[in-house]
Amino acid sequence: MKEFEIYKKEINVLYVEDDDLTREKLAKFLSRKFKNIEVANNGADALIKFHEKRAKDQVFDLIISDINMPMMDGISMLEKIRELDSSVAVVFITARTETSNLLKAINLHVEDYITKPLDLEIIDEKLEKIAKDLFYRSSYESQKKELESYTNIINQEAIISKINKEGLITFVNEAFCNISLYNEEELIGKPYHITKHPDVSDLMIKEIWTGLQKGEIWTGTYKNIAKDNSEYFTKSKIFPIFTSNNKEIKEYLCFQFINTDEENTKRELNKNILQQITSYKLTIGNMKKELQQVKSEQATYLRNMQDYESKYIDANNKKADLLKQLESYEQNNLENSKLDLMMKKDKSKQFEVVYASLTKYKNLNAKLEKQIEELLKLEERNNTALESYREKEVDFIKRINNLKDLVSNLENENEKLKTNKSLLSFGK
Repeated sequence: MKEFEIYKKEINVLYVEDDDLTREKLAKFLSRKFKNIEVANNGADALIKFHEKRAKDQVFDLIISDINMPMMDGISMLEKIRELDSSVAVVFITARTETSNLLKAINLHVEDYITKPLDLEIIDEKLEKIAKDLFYRSSYESQKKELESYTNIINQEAIISKINKEGLITFVNEAFCNISLYNEEELIGKPYHITKHPDVSDLMIKEIWTGLQKGEIWTGTYKNIAKDNSEYFTKSKIFPIFTSNNKEIKEYLCFQFINTDEENTKRELNKNILQQITSYKLTIGNMKKELQQVKSEQATYLRNMQDYESKYIDANNKKADLLKQLESYEQNNLENSKLDLMMKKDKSKQFEVVYASLTKYKNLNAKLEKQIEELLKLEERNNTALESYREKEVDFIKRINNLKDLVSNLENENEKLKTNKSLLSFGK
């Protein structure tokens, strides 16, 4: 195991032995197994080194010590160390097995004994076992701290509760109490839906509980009501916890995270979309009325144009008839020269009649030409107005179609919001 070998090399060892030869021999052996070894001549010297280590915010992981030493024996040394450190691993080396020492060593939580004369193979086996124990202990402590860190983070961020098989609350964390405004005593033993908002239907609660009893996990957005009747939304997940044989549900664990702002934003967006749809539909209705009015005015202009065209045709026909009469008159009555007319009886009076008739026809012709000119101008103005109304009609139709597309898109978006929403169906 690579991790263990790395850990074993880094173990801090304090070796205590008063016999020079034994100390030198075993110290060389230990240095091949561990990188960090400090050696002391007796218990007092070892205690000093122990305090020096602690002053540097460091610790010894393993102490290997003789029992019988001058100045301070191993038992007395360990008693002092245990006052400061209850977890450091200790192995005693002894040539004697006094019962009193053994009992004291047991009470001081000694890991093992090494008897003299020293057998390096036995020492190696025992140290290997102790090193593994230290490795697993260190891994456990590390994982425990990591788990505690995760737990603290979850407790700060998540609203946690436990529910028994009857649906009653058995545990709530501090965040649950803070958001619901109930204290722990008011929540323990109450139904898990104690914070259910009246908008949440009882049927949905029944469906959730039925699914949980089948071993299903429920996930969704839940509307809650606190003790002071304030509302809040949570993203919730409730899942069953099974017994060790994984055959029976033991309890249920519920995690919730506040998302009131997010939910309110969605609701406000949905409200705005509905208002926009209503506004656009109203605008479309008004524009349809305007378009109808334009079409009505356009029809009136078309009828007027037809009347004008009819009058124009009549005027042109009258003009043509007048021109024919003038032409015929000129041919029949003006071919005679002025001299011939003067030679006939009443020539002067006849000339005056002819001249008066010609003048009358000329005036009528001028009047008709003026009327025709006015009709042409009126036709031009009507053509301009008609073209303007046609352009308005095209513009109105285009705008109405665009608004219809916009309303359709908004309605589709609104339906998607409703479809994607995992919020419980509110209302009884």
